[in-house]
Amino acid sequence: MKILFVCHDFPPYKLAGAQLFALQTARELVALGHDVRVLYPVNASTEPADSTIEPYQLRRTDFEGLPVYQLIVNDREPLLNRHPQYCFEQPAVERAFHELLVTERFDAVHFHLLYRLSARLPLITKALGIRTVATLHDYWLLCAMGHMLDTQCRECSGPETPEKCAACLNGFQRAPEPAAVTFFKKRDATTKAA
Repeated sequence: MKILFVCHDFPPYKLAGAQLFALQTARELVALGHDVRVLYPVNASTEPADSTIEPYQLRRTDFEGLPVYQLIVNDREPLLNRHPQYCFEQPAVERAFHELLVTERFDAVHFHLLYRLSARLPLITKALGIRTVATLHDYWLLCAMGHMLDTQCRECSGPETPEKCAACLNGFQRAPEPAAVTFFKKRDATTKAA
């Protein structure tokens, strides 16, 4: 099978739980004869100043013999709906992902984490009829913080309301901004659809 792994980070940029799990799983599948490739985002701000690659372009390279696609993402906008930790839909990322799937004709996609990309990527694989599996390494689809700990490092009971999540975002120091409440309403609907 030709399989695409989708992860929020990957070596050599990050070496932590989800990345190491994805790397080892990919290696095992390759050893079984499968063609495995990895897609992950790379922040535009980490690119050299003279780089000619623009945000939302794919760069094909490899890591220790494993083919990878690095998707350059724009991490320079501080807006809530564009911050890499919180954004849940990015049309430019979705277009690049769709184009990669159509061009490379993958048999399956294995999602590891979607943050820094788009929660709508599974909807694209579904529309294209591509088999899909997900390993849920954390709570990001439920919680923008990822670990069901609030901004005061207290255990959270979950996203009961958009107002609660918006208040968490500002550390419960003031009433949530209406734009943040709207953001979390839309985030909740999108992640549930995914």
